Amino acid sequence: MRPIPMILNCPACGARHVEDKKSERAGHAVHDCHFCGVKFQPALVHTMGVKFLTGADGEAVVTLQAAVTVEKVKSAVASYYRLPAGALESPDRFKGLTLSRHIAMYLARKHTASSFPEIGGAFGRNHSTIISAYDRVSRLLAKDAAVRHVVKAIEGVLVGDQGGKK
Repeated sequence: MRPIPMILNCPACGARHVEDKKSERAGHAVHDCHFCGVKFQPALVHTMGVKFLTGADGEAVVTLQAAVTVEKVKSAVASYYRLPAGALESPDRFKGLTLSRHIAMYLARKHTASSFPEIGGAFGRNHSTIISAYDRVSRLLAKDAAVRHVVKAIEGVLVGDQGGKK
């Protein structure tokens, strides 16, 4: 039986690698990223799940998706809004920054396994602030097409779709 080819994402740089060789050991082989040089084992890479796709030759292809972290969410939101590093943690409250911060808090809760207090710690806020931000963005998504567009674009980046920038 031939092994199932897997598309592996490097945990450091996110580069994709196709692994179709049978492992010489019972465990997973160590992989070298051809882009950044990091060595990793697929079994040690946190995953959100496994997707089964059909390859060009009709064979099953397994994709391991790297887990989304609060830091990745903050980076994606800051990049989308072209904010300087650390802006989402700042105490500033002007409207544009507050909305982008709330969107980051919403996405962190939606796409990570982090609790409200853990997300609050990452933003330098109380957990009740995170709950409020999550509820606010949930309400905005139901009635504001512009917010839906922004959230969808950032989610595309987070899950590897390479969705659009603003």
